Amino acid sequence: MKLIFAAWMLIISGVLGLLLTLIVVYAITMPHKVVVMMSVMAIIPLVTGFFVLKRKTWALWMGLIYFAIQVAWVKSESFSWNFEFASPISMFISSTVAGVEVGVNFVAIAMFIVFIQLLWRKNEP
Repeated sequence: MKLIFAAWMLIISGVLGLLLTLIVVYAITMPHKVVVMMSVMAIIPLVTGFFVLKRKTWALWMGLIYFAIQVAWVKSESFSWNFEFASPISMFISSTVAGVEVGVNFVAIAMFIVFIQLLWRKNEP
């Protein structure tokens, strides 16, 4: 059941990401490289979710990585680690201290834990 849930979270994230990309493209003129990057970041979870449903180990690792990079984000004037555009399914809490904004994505944390559990069970004898 967790496997199906995890796969559909990836698929839904990918579909919503593609829709968000289309909306942004029509609403705002953006460089082609940004549109391509946003599209790739939406296609990755879509394809990964499909292969998670097929119980492929590499897809579980990709799902783990996909959500791991979204767990935390940092923004300042000179540095940014932010994958907000990568996941339209998210719930953030953040705080700003001395001009640096630090945030945590609770959905990404939950999904990261789910993928660790799925990989752990897959490797059990």
